[in-house]
Amino acid sequence: MTTQGKTLEYLGMCIDYITKGKVKILMHEYINKILAKLPSDMNGVSTTPAALHLFNVNDGAEKLGEEKAQLFHDLVTNYDNIQG
Repeated sequence: MTTQGKTLEYLGMCIDYITKGKVKILMHEYINKILAKLPSDMNGVSTTPAALHLFNVNDGAEKLGEEKAQLFHDLVTNYDNIQG
């Protein structure tokens, strides 16, 4: 945790108390770090993060390789950010 006057860096967030009576929570750096770690072949567009098939399991789907599976896990759990 880092404080700089009226801003606080905590768990990948910049919490800004500069404006009296208001707080801003910014995560630009956090999001940019995650996007930088994504493989170049991961792209696409979605109107919503939750598709209708979100909880459907495709038993015949090809499983991720160990390296991509670990990357996915690290990005979802944000292991690198928590570790500093």
